[in-house]
Amino acid sequence: NLSARLSLLSADGGVTAAQVAIPPLNVLPPHASLPLTVFFPPPVPADASPRAQILSATILPPGDPRYLNASLPNPLTEIASDGRTARVRGQVSLPAGSVPAQTVWVVAVAYDAAGRVVGFRRWDGGGLQPGGSLPFDLTVASLGSRVTRVELFVEARPS
Repeated sequence: NLSARLSLLSADGGVTAAQVAIPPLNVLPPHASLPLTVFFPPPVPADASPRAQILSATILPPGDPRYLNASLPNPLTEIASDGRTARVRGQVSLPAGSVPAQTVWVVAVAYDAAGRVVGFRRWDGGGLQPGGSLPFDLTVASLGSRVTRVELFVEARPS
């Protein structure tokens, strides 16, 4: 599990607000990145500068039984012509030799042309049987500039 403390600093370096930020999934896949999420209630000072400090990061051993080997074969991504939203749909699949999944999450992370995260959304699915598939359909909106690409991540847990 990954977490970080996100602080907002004033111009003189004082902490004006701080929260613990977490990713939308419990597992960060190898060679991937996920945004850390946090909400600061208004008003947020206009001159605030963010500072992040990692609080926890745990290595997941290969074959850990808490997480299943789910996949997203051939998802379809449609970015709106104005770049404000992207619709993603497809199927979550679980190998035939697996145990049943009780929890299935799909996360869509939207990026702009500069590679900045401009939005994300997590879809929560129900149970999934071994060898089966579960349809998903979600829309992610941009909080900033135009969406130019979307990355998908999946996590499935037996309980």
